[in-house]
Amino acid sequence: MINKINTSYKHVLAYLDTYHVKFIFIILSVLMLDAVYKIPYINIFFSQELFFLLEWIIIINVLEFSHNVSFYMALLLLGFAMLLMITKSDQTAEKMGNFAFIVFTVGLGQAIWSNLRKAPVL
Repeated sequence: MINKINTSYKHVLAYLDTYHVKFIFIILSVLMLDAVYKIPYINIFFSQELFFLLEWIIIINVLEFSHNVSFYMALLLLGFAMLLMITKSDQTAEKMGNFAFIVFTVGLGQAIWSNLRKAPVL
């Protein structure tokens, strides 16, 4: 059991060592978008969902995720939204449902884009 944990820990460290620049870029871009969102009057014109959409698009493009990751993330967010509905936290559940819809829509766009890239040119 300890050997499995050590091996998986080494894999995670190797992954982080390989892609540490990408993670730094994601963290900085998320912090920058968060700072832009807190500028007065910007948050009137742009919703929190739009900034989440931009952050998710940055993450999937930098880490080169397939559309399956977006679909699984949407399912995970919907599961959390259902749990929040059970606990009567309706506003948070609604926000989580909105985020799930955004992630699902981005995943659908990714799937369509990958299929269009594979399609033969007429």
